[in-house]
Amino acid sequence: MELSKETMENIQKFAKENASGYLSDAELSVFERLAKKGDRAKSKIIKNVSRLKVTSDQSKEAADDLSVYMEDYIEDLVSEGHTEEEAFELAKKTLSSKEGNDFHEDIQEKYKQYYLNRDLGEQEAIGLYYGGFLFLGLVLGAAVGAVLGIAVFTGNFWSAMGTCIGIGAAIGLALGMIKHASIATKK
Repeated sequence: MELSKETMENIQKFAKENASGYLSDAELSVFERLAKKGDRAKSKIIKNVSRLKVTSDQSKEAADDLSVYMEDYIEDLVSEGHTEEEAFELAKKTLSSKEGNDFHEDIQEKYKQYYLNRDLGEQEAIGLYYGGFLFLGLVLGAAVGAVLGIAVFTGNFWSAMGTCIGIGAAIGLALGMIKHASIATKK
């Protein structure tokens, strides 16, 4: 079943407005926390700092997830005999983050568990592995490129150097990915 363009636009608008309500303050950007304090302050702040990042990546992801879930829910309601408008209003009431409903609590609990179970030391170690292996690959690539450029490709020194540095960087990133995968699979 295909929902009308107007209903799809309403779903997107509703999801964007309510996505941040499913997240705790720790998951929101500074601007989103300010927005929760009042609609008037929200519009003024967004207008004045439109060049800055207003929503967090988690909020955008929650809006996308809520939009997909709401679309499926409306389609189910329409198949049960409701009109699209009735189904949209019912879904809006059921899924609204401003009400203490079960769906809202489930989503908040999911995000809470995600953030409580994150190991910041592990994430920092992964970043350091990526950086270390990338740096190692660049240094080794530059060294091999210099040797090849001087000894073998005398006429194309910079081409040999650039190619070896690129290959070294790719190898460094690959090693970082392998280490990231090994850390992730241990968990």
